[in-house]
Amino acid sequence: MDDKFKMILSACTEDRSNVIAKGQSAWSRRCGIDLLLKMLLVYINSIGLRHAPESTIYVDEIKNNNMVSNLRDTAEICDAEKATFICLNSYSPNRHIKMGVFWPIFKAVTLVVLSLPRVLSFIGSECTVNDSLARFLIKRMDNYVARIGYQHPFILMTDHHFYSTVIAMNDHATSAVLQHGLIGDARFFSPVRATYFYAWSKKSAVLVNSEKAVDAGTYKFSKLMRLEPKHYVESFADAKRVLLILSSSKTSEQISHRIEPLLNLQNRFGFKLLIKMHPGSLFSLMNCATPFRRVMLNYIRKRKLKQLILISPLLSSLLLR
Repeated sequence: MDDKFKMILSACTEDRSNVIAKGQSAWSRRCGIDLLLKMLLVYINSIGLRHAPESTIYVDEIKNNNMVSNLRDTAEICDAEKATFICLNSYSPNRHIKMGVFWPIFKAVTLVVLSLPRVLSFIGSECTVNDSLARFLIKRMDNYVARIGYQHPFILMTDHHFYSTVIAMNDHATSAVLQHGLIGDARFFSPVRATYFYAWSKKSAVLVNSEKAVDAGTYKFSKLMRLEPKHYVESFADAKRVLLILSSSKTSEQISHRIEPLLNLQNRFGFKLLIKMHPGSLFSLMNCATPFRRVMLNYIRKRKLKQLILISPLLSSLLLR
């Protein structure tokens, strides 16, 4: 076993241990049954008339609604119909890379046959990770990526989940991982294993603390720039409503300090202020300075930005990071 494979196995094992430490410690999870099923889905989704990818390849590994939206909407903005996918979490033949008919069926059958002894030998084991099955599946994904080729970059939901880690650590592949939430638990974003980390902002890039981090923005606001509200205005004097979008989580004190100038403008022009909160924000209206508690202010956590922009007449919007 060469040094590079040892590094990949160590990283995948570490990631798997972190997942299990979060409470997903059932035998099937420790054995890697879910990983086996994901690889099987890749082969099944690959059945079809073979064609080479035309553009960036998007790796859809994690069944998380926010992360799926993050990946799919980024693909729509950047590559539209040319985007192709590797889907590991569901049966999704549309736009998945196609590898012909015989090869993926053969690989699916041999995957099940060769995995069975590795699964059976793990029965009754108290180990955190099924090392034998993990080695086998790493080689399978490496083989799959090599068959695709390295002409196009791979965009990842994360570089700290099993198969995405395998792709991120492939020396022949160019990859980028998308930021999908606040920079929090370092176990799930550090170290950066992909070629690049596409951060939402300069501040996020600094928090990642890696030379691989790039301030790339986010699809969430790129999509909003395409919207054309019927009654959109650019002047506070003309606005009946102003939407303030808080794109990161800040303390009540930080937010209160930053919105006070806007509240002064509200007192002057009389518009209604809507504040779209980040879901993880600690801000509370009650923490505003006393003079501002009686103003026309609504703060919203769950309403989608697109709905707020399109339904609000005479709206001006701001983005606060």
